Amino acid sequence: LKALLGLAQADLEDGNFKSSSKSLEEALEIGSELVKKHADNPDYRIDLALAWNEKGKLWKDLDPAKSEASYKEAITIQDSLIADFPATPYYRQELAGTLNNLGILLQAVGNSNNAENAFNRSINIRDKLAKDIPWVPDHRKDLAAGLNNRGIQLQIQNRIKEARPLYEKALADLVQLVGEHPKSLEYSLELAKTYLNESVLLENLGQKQESSTNYEKCLELLTKLNREHPDSQ
Repeated sequence: LKALLGLAQADLEDGNFKSSSKSLEEALEIGSELVKKHADNPDYRIDLALAWNEKGKLWKDLDPAKSEASYKEAITIQDSLIADFPATPYYRQELAGTLNNLGILLQAVGNSNNAENAFNRSINIRDKLAKDIPWVPDHRKDLAAGLNNRGIQLQIQNRIKEARPLYEKALADLVQLVGEHPKSLEYSLELAKTYLNESVLLENLGQKQESSTNYEKCLELLTKLNREHPDSQ
């Protein structure tokens, strides 16, 4: 099951849609059978949820309805895992990720109300993880990414003043994370993205000098990353 999921993810990254879809359908079939036979084994359930999540990603542009249904299948499984194993942070982390993916999809198809619900639920989970387990930096990064996505949604809805505090919170967390982990490409890229997003927001608010400052910070960071990681840009 894990091998099929890995193959599907690799094919999707390479743009091989048909091969990725085939591997995912096999993974879903095998995963469903394993869950039926070993209902007491949570590992099979989380892998099955992952397969549904990957199917959601696969279809998000070609068939949004199929993508939404796939994400919801994953969420149902992840909710059940959290109910059965409330002390396992990983299940909450995975659920938050799927909800975030669902929010992005729903916003793209114009379903703003349900997108907002998905984003907010994801952010609440990530916020609690970041507070409960502050020594795991990825929880803080995930929270910042969620705030970023919610901020983008608010901007699309022209709710600019509501978006700004989300970007400010994300920036504060990411600046701290990058300071603590200066070699992390992922954290630095998320910080650059947040500077750019808030730059656009400030431009819309007429705050051109602050917008320019954030844009310059984004460019400086990307230039530094391009120099340090020439093969990753």
